[in-house]
Amino acid sequence: MLCSAILSVLAWLLLTAVGFMLYGRNLDGVDNRTVALVLLNSFTFTIVAMSVAALCGSFVKSVNSQNAVANIITLALCFLGGVFVPLSIIGDGILVVSRFLPTYWNVIALERISALTSFEAGALQPIWQAMFLQLAFAGAIFCVALVIGKHLGQSERYHASMKTEIEA
Repeated sequence: MLCSAILSVLAWLLLTAVGFMLYGRNLDGVDNRTVALVLLNSFTFTIVAMSVAALCGSFVKSVNSQNAVANIITLALCFLGGVFVPLSIIGDGILVVSRFLPTYWNVIALERISALTSFEAGALQPIWQAMFLQLAFAGAIFCVALVIGKHLGQSERYHASMKTEIEA
C-alpha cells in the first residue's frame, strides 16, 4: 500500500506539472486560491483512485484481469457520478445512487469551486464537505481492501498448509 501511495502521489505531481506546462497560460486572471482548491480536490480524488486500485488488487491477481476490472469500475463510477454526463441531465433515481459514489462528490466539489464568488468560510464549507466525503469514501474502501486482503491471505495460508490424502 505504501508503494501504491508513493506512485499515486508521483503520478499526481507529474500530471499536475504537465498540466501547468501545457495550460499554465490559460490560468492568467484566475484566482490562485481557486487553482489551489482545484488541485486539492484532484489530490483528494487521487487518494480515492488509489483506494479503489488497492481494493481491486486485493482480490484480482492477474494483470489483465486487474486492467479489465479497473476499466469497468472506473467507467461505471464516472458515468454514474457525473464525470461523463452532467449531473443536470441525470435522472433523479440515478442521482440518489450517485450520492453514494466518490465521483459524485468530486464533481460537486468542482462545480462549487467554479461557482465561488468569495472565499469566506460559509462559501468554502460545502467544498470542504465534498472533499471530506471523498476522503471518507477512500478510507472506507481502504478498510474493505485490507479486510479482503487479510481474509484471502489467511485463506490461502490455511489451504496451503493442508495436505491431501495423495500427498500424505
